[in-house]
Amino acid sequence: MSSGSASPSAEPMTKKDLKKQEKQLQKEEKADEQAVKHAFKSIEAAEKTLRRSERAEVAAMEHYDDVLEDDVKLAIKHAVAQAAFDRARVEREKIEREVEIRERVLREQEDLLARKTEHLTEQKEYKLLQDKYKEDERLARVENRRAAEAASPNLA
Repeated sequence: MSSGSASPSAEPMTKKDLKKQEKQLQKEEKADEQAVKHAFKSIEAAEKTLRRSERAEVAAMEHYDDVLEDDVKLAIKHAVAQAAFDRARVEREKIEREVEIRERVLREQEDLLARKTEHLTEQKEYKLLQDKYKEDERLARVENRRAAEAASPNLA
């Protein structure tokens, strides 16, 4: 076997070559161990990230549920408030109609009372005039009787 064309496995290995190969294997083994350690650390980091992500997802879902629940509660509160507002508006309109009716009735009663008062005043004035007329007639009769009495003794 020629020295340049033969493969290294064909030639007998020297102690130096063996030590070199052993050191190379140890380096490769160390590198492999480091790669495995690094891979495990990467896996652990990925698992931590995954757990964190899962917790964040759960928290986000819970927050979403809370927000959704709050939105539903708010919508219910809004609906209740709107219904109360509508009832109050209807009640206010009903009261306004009642007030308008009562005001109209009151105006009609005031007009009727004013007409009755005017009628009573006219009746009182008529009665006063009638009483004055009767009093004037009575005074005229009394005056006539006195005049007749005064004239009768003179005639006799």
